[in-house]
Amino acid sequence: MDMNFFLTILSLVLLQLDLINYEISHARNGPLLGKSLCQDTMEDIIEAHVSMLEWHMKSRKFGMTAAQLEALQLKSVEVLESLTATFPNKNGVANGWKFEKAHSILHKVRELILFGWSENFSTQGPEHCHIDFVKKIGHCTNNKEVFLTILDEAFGISEDVAKESAKNDCVPCELGLRYPL
Repeated sequence: MDMNFFLTILSLVLLQLDLINYEISHARNGPLLGKSLCQDTMEDIIEAHVSMLEWHMKSRKFGMTAAQLEALQLKSVEVLESLTATFPNKNGVANGWKFEKAHSILHKVRELILFGWSENFSTQGPEHCHIDFVKKIGHCTNNKEVFLTILDEAFGISEDVAKESAKNDCVPCELGLRYPL
């Protein structure tokens, strides 16, 4: 009896797979249910962030050769162009971006050549070194503005509404800093 039950279930599963594969192979091309497809509004933002993460990983490599530094500089320009295209209204304006000016990305190779590494600069150029050495000690850093800027760009939420909803919505991280959830 158990074997018959198992064979019945197996045959039903295989029949369902056949029916699904048949429907997929005979589906018409074009939009689903006669509705046109729309582009995901987050796609460009996600691609810009992925490009930035790839650049950031490459910039953390130690002992780079001149050719690798040149490739990193080309990637820096590519990332800057991606950010400019993705966030056109915020380009290069410190109070508009609410985080580092995008052009400081181009300073990374200079930092590596001058100092040999850039770990203490938080990818923000040598002029922002005080963030690590002064602000963190006094617990004066708060990346909520970065979060709110991306939230506003992605979802069109006004800054006042986002600030009000995120006012006390923070958790301490392992460094004792406060970041938005």
